[in-house]
Amino acid sequence: MSVQEFDAFLAKRVKEVEKEKKVDWINIHDEWVHQVDDFFEMVRKFLQKYVDDGKVVIRDEELTICEEHLGIYKTKKLYVQVVGEEVVFTPIGRLIIGGYGRIDMEGRSGKVKFILIEEDVEGFKTSSRISVGGIKPGEGIAGKKRHAITWKIVTPPPVIQFVKITPDSFYEVLMGVIGG
Repeated sequence: MSVQEFDAFLAKRVKEVEKEKKVDWINIHDEWVHQVDDFFEMVRKFLQKYVDDGKVVIRDEELTICEEHLGIYKTKKLYVQVVGEEVVFTPIGRLIIGGYGRIDMEGRSGKVKFILIEEDVEGFKTSSRISVGGIKPGEGIAGKKRHAITWKIVTPPPVIQFVKITPDSFYEVLMGVIGG
């Protein structure tokens, strides 16, 4: 390796490290904890009528999560008792591939994943990039503007889709994990 190549390598690494330092991990953490709270509030609203009727009991419990860059932090886990059946909503983490966070809902008959994702995304898209003329894959997309994000239900493979959460779609997946 020549001195010029090493100098170029060091200059590139300095730029990469500076770019990483600009990520506001504290803000990302705070937003994530708020988004988990908002998700649980949505669940409570969907079930409030049944809580009032005594058919559903909801409680939460503190949960400690450890994620790279975010460190160790506390959030909540939500327990829903539906006529003797327990369903648990567990935040998995903020730093996931393809989204801005994930919460799993699990009951005796299965598990459903909820993902925080851009509103207009309906499923996974496969693409490939080829490096031409020194432009490396992924360059030029870092400044891509983020669209509004929302929680969606993730359908199981092989055809993974992201379904908008409505009262009807929520009750359907809730019944699925209970065995209804």
